Amino acid sequence: MAVEPLDFPGLRRGFLGGLGGKRPNTLRSYGADLDRFAAFLAAGGRTLDRDALSAEGLADYARFLGEGGWSDNSTRRLLSTLRAFLDHLVGLGVVPENPLRGLRPPPKFLPGPRPPPPADVRGLWRGLCGDAEGADGLARLTALRNRTIFLLVYGAGLRTSDLAGLREDRLLLAGGEPRVLLAPPGRDPHSVPLPGAFRGAHGEYRALLRPMKRRAALAFDHVLFNANPFRILSGGMSPRGVEMVFQGLGARHGTPMTPRSLRQACVFKWLAAGHPDGLVREWLGVAPSHSLAPYREALRLHRHDEGFLPRG
Repeated sequence: MAVEPLDFPGLRRGFLGGLGGKRPNTLRSYGADLDRFAAFLAAGGRTLDRDALSAEGLADYARFLGEGGWSDNSTRRLLSTLRAFLDHLVGLGVVPENPLRGLRPPPKFLPGPRPPPPADVRGLWRGLCGDAEGADGLARLTALRNRTIFLLVYGAGLRTSDLAGLREDRLLLAGGEPRVLLAPPGRDPHSVPLPGAFRGAHGEYRALLRPMKRRAALAFDHVLFNANPFRILSGGMSPRGVEMVFQGLGARHGTPMTPRSLRQACVFKWLAAGHPDGLVREWLGVAPSHSLAPYREALRLHRHDEGFLPRG
């Protein structure tokens, strides 16, 4: 007895329509993943029906992915999308159960850290200092801002999301070791040490920022700012804005790196200085289960330190 085909286009639309709050790119990715499964069925002369969604049919698809050169991470993503789609069909009563709930996915592969070479980190710092010395007005202020960004990422391991809304009252610079206070959503606040060079560098930056804010008729307490070549536009920077700063600096100084890779260099710096894994995880704001083993294993290959920075 022939199995009746299911209305794949209609079920696909209903599934994607029920994913409220997802970004357009995410919805497109879900749709493309489902279309990949439909293409697999079509290549074998089959249609989407209950047999195709049985344990045997889905095992065939998982085997195809495993033998077809798909990476473990891609296979996990494709099966995860299909699992969510099947949950949707179970909810509609189209299929009685979700066989993928019992299918063990391939292990997730996490690429190892790839920090920039220490020579590039030192070269970027020299370039940032040269930018500040060779400019005036807004150009000099922007160079000092970029130097502050460098010290916050390489010195304290901040993410772009940490930088975006960072405010002056989070910088603990009065006496003793300079630190930055972070309060990520859903986690307890924690403070992270800053290099000794930060206090002097940031003081120079703030001294110029104050009159430039008055000139632009702006009042904000963000550490960073957004500007065009002519004036300050607003306080704060978006994560994408920070990424673009690094792109420009890498092109200008021949030191290509991203905030992520410079943050990884910071982790190597902390471990090389002898800080225990638990403390490094706390400073990074990651879960206690987060493994630093890939960093430990590659520690001798990436010898980062703060020796090139002024002592403050």
